[in-house]
Amino acid sequence: MVTVPAHDEPDLLRTLESLSACARPTCAVEVIVGLNLPEDCAPALQARHRQHLAEAHEFAAKHSAPGFRVHALDYPALPQRHAGVGLARRLIMDEAVARFRAAGNDKGIIACLDADCTVACDYLQQLDAHFRTYPESPACSVYYEHTHVDDARLRAGIVRYELYLRYYVHALRYAGFPYAFQTVGSSMAVRSDVYQREGGMNRRKAGEDFYFLSKIMALGGFSELRSTTVYPSARVSHRVPFGTGRSMGKWIADDRGEWPVYPLAAFDSIHSLCTRAAELWSVPPSIAAELSWISPELARYLDQNRFREQVAGIRANAASSVTFQRHFFRWFNGLRILKYLHWLRAQGQPQQSVESAADELLRRAGQLGSVSDPSPEVLLGHYRRLDRSGRRLRFA
Repeated sequence: MVTVPAHDEPDLLRTLESLSACARPTCAVEVIVGLNLPEDCAPALQARHRQHLAEAHEFAAKHSAPGFRVHALDYPALPQRHAGVGLARRLIMDEAVARFRAAGNDKGIIACLDADCTVACDYLQQLDAHFRTYPESPACSVYYEHTHVDDARLRAGIVRYELYLRYYVHALRYAGFPYAFQTVGSSMAVRSDVYQREGGMNRRKAGEDFYFLSKIMALGGFSELRSTTVYPSARVSHRVPFGTGRSMGKWIADDRGEWPVYPLAAFDSIHSLCTRAAELWSVPPSIAAELSWISPELARYLDQNRFREQVAGIRANAASSVTFQRHFFRWFNGLRILKYLHWLRAQGQPQQSVESAADELLRRAGQLGSVSDPSPEVLLGHYRRLDRSGRRLRFA
């Protein structure tokens, strides 16, 4: 099942055409499009919604065939309090669960796409092959590249934005965080039984992908599908409070020359905890509660977040070091790390340009000779090749 939420989406047919053009896998494929609006929206928006719905129904009638079916579902009045991409994803992913259950397939694959994306022609085949190859993997992220745009200003922004996304994951890996993967809602897939067991998609108006995947990653066995590609749009959008579209809008409006990111120094402090987390299990409680061996900035932050109590509670309920670390990183998770980085910024830690940070990370991994031109375009190409190959940066 490929699920596609669509809210006032002018490029929906392009996405559906891209899926329809894919080579067919060995299994049947269903595409569930959820066209959605909040209640009491403007008449003009309602009119566009009806037009897009009619176009989706027409596409489904024309292109559905044995082994490939398109379903256009209408959600014309979502409650204002919850209306947004999280609720839209939940509704259509729940529909996918119901369809799998009716077919007697509780472990079917639910892929998430956005209605401004296209996919490589082997996207469906590679999704099927990936989960057959890794039968124990609960979910995966799919390799992506933002589409090229002709507008020079917008192109400069999307290059830096994608470079930031890739730098951030590699910086987490540098810091020793065990669940460092991309969390992009348009390029992820999950098994139906795992989706159900973990309570389904949340209803957040933005960032739903980050929260959902962070929970799934903590289960272990999360994987990366690198043999195909999703191509998200680089366009400006103000429909969500953050993400690609909003970031592009800010880039254009602010006329910035740099894209500031969390500096590598911030990940140095995270490294001081992640790489020694196992010691919190083996040392006496009095030492585990002592924060002097952690960087001063992180020690202050942890002290404000009841670190000692948390460690004591996890130790008391863990029978082994492995169990302790698993539960520890469910507490010191991706969200807590992100909040710590925000806290550092609020404390006045200077930001770093994305090209400077991404270049510095490569230098620390001994790849200075690999990138002679540290421009954002060249750096992005290098990080894309790293991510496509699955190679990890190695640090001394």
